[in-house]
Amino acid sequence: MSGNGSTPSPTPRIQYRPLVAAPELQQDWHDEQEERNVTWPELFFDLFFVAAISNLGHLFEKRPDAPNAGRIVLYHAMLFFLWADYATLRTRYRLQGLLFRCIGLTLQLGVLGFLIGVRNDAEWYHLLAGGYALARFATAVVFGIIAVTIPRARVISLVHLVFDALMIAAAACAAVFRESYQTYFVIVIGIAVAEAIDPLVPSLVFRQYDIPLHVEHMSERLGQLIMLHLGEAVIGFASSPLENTVPQFAAVALAAVLVWCLHLCYYHIEPDQHDHAYRQSRVRGLLFFYCHWPLAISFLLTGTGLRLMLGRLLQVTLHPWVPDETTTCSFTIRVHAHLHPVVQVYSWCSR
Repeated sequence: MSGNGSTPSPTPRIQYRPLVAAPELQQDWHDEQEERNVTWPELFFDLFFVAAISNLGHLFEKRPDAPNAGRIVLYHAMLFFLWADYATLRTRYRLQGLLFRCIGLTLQLGVLGFLIGVRNDAEWYHLLAGGYALARFATAVVFGIIAVTIPRARVISLVHLVFDALMIAAAACAAVFRESYQTYFVIVIGIAVAEAIDPLVPSLVFRQYDIPLHVEHMSERLGQLIMLHLGEAVIGFASSPLENTVPQFAAVALAAVLVWCLHLCYYHIEPDQHDHAYRQSRVRGLLFFYCHWPLAISFLLTGTGLRLMLGRLLQVTLHPWVPDETTTCSFTIRVHAHLHPVVQVYSWCSR
């Protein structure tokens, strides 16, 4: 009791996060999905993905030709589906405690090794492949813990665990037993294909064991992913070297308008959450998800192409496909032309 006879207010207690906590399902098929926000660990992981996008863009700047673009597509596929795996883990399961933070740190260190190796994959291929293997090892550990602690998610987690083990083994082979650059890229292609199949198999083959996504949360995460690539496009024209000439400033302004139009292509047709493609059918949900990969690639190459054009950085080389300002502009236009059908599919999925 205080001096005036009133009951003293209780002293607020600090709530400490547990060191180890068993994962839990965020929701099941019969549960009503509550509103959820993106967590700080997810946003922190996105910072590493931003750095990876930037390094891929700079890799394309070094040699803006079709073979190099194909190499970037493969590396981006490995990163994109790794990011998607982490996003689906967060939207399906409640991962609390310092243990999962440490596992997340391992994942981020793996992505860091990957993005550093991308800068010079001809010599640092072991760092690239080793970083990717470490990142996949982190997700495999999480799936293993989920398989042990959540019986409802055991089958689906073991399926993901098998895919992770295969990709880790392939990455280890690429890092240790590389006989030639061609052999290395055959392994990389195999990893990229396995990454693309990984989200598909559990949803279609093991449908009765599948765990639902949180529609609003996953849709928001994919929207943030596209925004990261648009940010690279903005950095592309904003950081291009300029002279004090009106035509160049006008070109930068037109590039900003172009990126703004691309932003409208995605966000102006953002679907209603109550009639989302994820809620309509599995096929539409998968199409909605897979459309984001070519969209992200298009935005990445567009931003890099804009930086090359505005900065006038290209020089004639001995490659068969001779890059100059005209061919780079043509390449960017072709990227937009191929982007249009993808946007149409996205629009159909979002109806």
